[in-house]
Amino acid sequence: MDTLIGIVVAILIHMFLFPPDFTKKAAKSLEKLSNQLSGILNELSNWIQLEWGQEKGNMIENKIHLSLQELHATKEMLSTAFNSLKFNPFGKKHHSLIKKYDMELKKMSKCYDYISTIVTTLKEWEKEGHLSSSDQMEASIYLQAFSKFFGNLNVQQQNELDGESN
Repeated sequence: MDTLIGIVVAILIHMFLFPPDFTKKAAKSLEKLSNQLSGILNELSNWIQLEWGQEKGNMIENKIHLSLQELHATKEMLSTAFNSLKFNPFGKKHHSLIKKYDMELKKMSKCYDYISTIVTTLKEWEKEGHLSSSDQMEASIYLQAFSKFFGNLNVQQQNELDGESN
């Protein structure tokens, strides 16, 4: 009986005084994902502008598929972080951060869908030679802007977490 009481007391102390919080792990996972996405977008831009005609599309396509595994792992980490805050009375600020991270993850997911689609189209255009140099430049600039957006995302996340710990 004493053991059961000790277990219950230990669990209650752990839940209320030292509850688990996976917000920082979720932020790191999201940061890693945004870096990968930024890198892929940068490679796409370079392919279109500088390496067009070298059939680099298959390599980029493989990187996208590998990075999709990271996307799913990040989704699970955010879910774990959200669930860990259910019993945390001090986690209201982290709860709003997790919601914001979830919105950012949705943007990244849509971007992965977008780049998966355009890589297929670009590969076909590369084979058939249907992309003019002005269109190449425009697409490259567009993809560079996306790359910078997702590259700057992790700076914002780190600033939010640093503000939380102070």
